[in-house]
Amino acid sequence: MSSFASTGPGAPVAPRLLRRRPLRARRTVAGACIGLALSVVALSGCYREQVCGSEEVCDYADNDCDGKVDEGFIDAEAGGVYLSDDDCGACGVRCADVFPTAEGSACELIDGAAQCVLTDCAPGFHPVGGQSCAPDQPVLCLPCNDDGDCALRDPRSGCRTLRGGDKRCLPACEEGCPDGFECVTGADDRALCQPTSSVCACSSETGTLQLACLVEAPDGAVCTGTQVCDADGVGPCQSAVTERCNGEDDDCDGKVDEGFVDDQGRYVGPLHCGACGTPCVEPGPHTVATCLAEGEGARCDVRCESGFADADGLLANGCECRIYDGQGPPPANGDVDCDGKPDDDDAFVYVATTGSDANAGTILQPMRTVQAAIDRGRATGKDVLIARGTYRGDVQVVAGVSVFGGYRPDFRARDLGLYPVVLERFATVPGAPVLRCEGVEEPTRVDGLTVQGSDAAAPGRGSTALYADGCGPEVTFASITVVAGRGADGRKGLGAGARVGLVGVASLSALSGVDGGPGSVAADACGTLPGGEGGAMRCGDRSVSGGDGGASECSAVMCTVGRPCGNAGCSDFSDASGVCDIGAVLGAAVPNPPATPGDGIGAGAAGALTYDAPTTRGRCSFCDDNPSLQRIGGRGAAGAAGEPGLGGGACAEAPALDASDGRLEAGDGGDGGTGTNGAGGGGGTAGAGYAVIEGVADSCDSRPG
Repeated sequence: MSSFASTGPGAPVAPRLLRRRPLRARRTVAGACIGLALSVVALSGCYREQVCGSEEVCDYADNDCDGKVDEGFIDAEAGGVYLSDDDCGACGVRCADVFPTAEGSACELIDGAAQCVLTDCAPGFHPVGGQSCAPDQPVLCLPCNDDGDCALRDPRSGCRTLRGGDKRCLPACEEGCPDGFECVTGADDRALCQPTSSVCACSSETGTLQLACLVEAPDGAVCTGTQVCDADGVGPCQSAVTERCNGEDDDCDGKVDEGFVDDQGRYVGPLHCGACGTPCVEPGPHTVATCLAEGEGARCDVRCESGFADADGLLANGCECRIYDGQGPPPANGDVDCDGKPDDDDAFVYVATTGSDANAGTILQPMRTVQAAIDRGRATGKDVLIARGTYRGDVQVVAGVSVFGGYRPDFRARDLGLYPVVLERFATVPGAPVLRCEGVEEPTRVDGLTVQGSDAAAPGRGSTALYADGCGPEVTFASITVVAGRGADGRKGLGAGARVGLVGVASLSALSGVDGGPGSVAADACGTLPGGEGGAMRCGDRSVSGGDGGASECSAVMCTVGRPCGNAGCSDFSDASGVCDIGAVLGAAVPNPPATPGDGIGAGAAGALTYDAPTTRGRCSFCDDNPSLQRIGGRGAAGAAGEPGLGGGACAEAPALDASDGRLEAGDGGDGGTGTNGAGGGGGTAGAGYAVIEGVADSCDSRPG
């Protein structure tokens, strides 16, 4: 380990730097699991640490790396003086600490130097000489000669002459008057609490009143005190003054600065070390200050905080060199010998986006790819440090080689937020792991990386960013941000064509409906012409056949000469204004035999009814071609299509891990549901023929449709 010693702020001893290689200890761990513990024995050394880009603070350092030190705390117009209230004359000198009893204080430039001044005292205190705040002291009934005797203890009080010429200090009425006293405004317009009996003494009216008195010290000094009225009269006078560290007997008890010195009279407190008003405080970062008794006096011993060393020999600016003990991530590097200059350090294998894998892997000659650096670390027994940037993924963790990211490009600062290290997969296998840990059972730590997974492309394949298998409890992943890639869409399920055997048919075409038969061809003689039969089809135990076609029968139209005929349509059932009574038409008309609808759910309707037309007026022709009655054979409606089956459930089977590439493959989904049957179409109806009307003079024959 690195070590150092210090005997005080004036005599620092340079640190001794001991360097050693990491120890590689191989061990066997039963089982395979991902571990969360780490034991690292790494190279010891002393490294300068500074987080560049942080907010500037008063510490004699350039925190924000703008080339200026402590800007905002130094007043350039005043000649470079530290002139803020919290850093007055130097960093860490707070005016509030200089005047602990003050309500307000400020840092002001006096004769070219920064100096804390008192601006206001806290309640219960009043300023004395502008240098301190003295506590308000009791004044009630204290003997006095004039107002000045009272104001020294309470600036609001005054001296009043009572009965018989007795002069006593009386408090102001601002906070009310005690029992046995009343508020009286004097000739000077000041309202003071005056005794109702005009005599300052204990009485039945005053109760347990506290009266001011004077305590005399052995050396003749006088302090303000109080004495309490009780049943026996007035009690003894007790000092009301608190002892302060000022070399004086403030409370008139014959002792000086008791509470601030030890039993040998030495000042050993942190605010009064060696003497009153001499604080023993830490001068800079990572320092510890202790007031130590020494001989007849005391001194302020300043040492570096544990784990830090004073690299430049100036404890006034703190201990800026961190000693690395091999635990956790290495600190900011670059100055192994703590001489304030960057070294071409080879304690680790360094990686930067500006490097090359042909380089030596030192700070000044870093490598370019993380895997190449890890491989070199395995060969040389070193850990790997990575500077800010984006690097090629497909990184394999190697037993005993720890990897730390988050360093500034010059490796003189480490901050995971300011200097992120991102591993991305640039290989040709989409979705494959970016970082892999397999079978590692030695102390190894991976710390401060962002692992960016890639999107999978092959159907049903997943995306893995970090894959760990068989890594023992000695392996630690710390401060790792994993950004997942997207898994690919699932594979499509089998279509209906691959499943037709489940319903007992050889192909999808066998499930299609069949056409019905054609109707009979019309002949010259009138007679019944049957319609074609509907196509026959069954799906399972359900008929989905088409409907039969309608027949043509040369129906008796019941028409005679001179009488209205229903089959003639609206011609015989319209009034003088041309309005047709269609209900009467349909009631009198005789249709051809109807077709039938198809079978099944959503079956097609039969074609519309048709009506034969009569011949009239001695001519063998249609009497009326009025569209109010259907003359042309109607087509049957198509049957409804069957409803498709519901899709199968996703991932009915568990996903499978492909250990060869570290990716998951989705399990098969469930089978889709069975679709519903389609329905048969309706049969068509026959076209209209014509019938001879009884009583026609000419000779005509009735004709079928």
